[in-house]
Amino acid sequence: DQEQDDELDRMRSALKGMSDTYTPAATSDAKAMAASLAKLSGKPFDRMFWENSIKHHQMAIEMIDRYLPKLTNPDVKTMAQRMRAAQLQEIDKMKKELGSA
Repeated sequence: DQEQDDELDRMRSALKGMSDTYTPAATSDAKAMAASLAKLSGKPFDRMFWENSIKHHQMAIEMIDRYLPKLTNPDVKTMAQRMRAAQLQEIDKMKKELGSA
C-alpha cells in the first residue's frame, strides 16, 4: 500500500545518511512464507496468505520492539513508532479477514 511504500522511501533516505551500508534481502522466514503459497489456490490460499501476513507483521513488531530502545535518530525513532502502530492496526484488520476466509 502507499503508506508502506512511503515508509520504505523514508527508511532508504535515512539509511543514505548513515555510514553503514545495508542491502535488503528476503529472510528465510519470508522465503518460507512465499513458498507455502506457491501450491495453493482458492480458500486455502486466502487463509494461508492472511496467516503469513499476520506472522510477517508480528515479526516486524518484534524487530521494532527489540531495536527501538537503541535508536538515537529522533526521525527514525518516530518513524519506527508510527510503523509499529500501523502494523498493529493492520494485524487487527487481517485477523478480521482471516475470520471470513
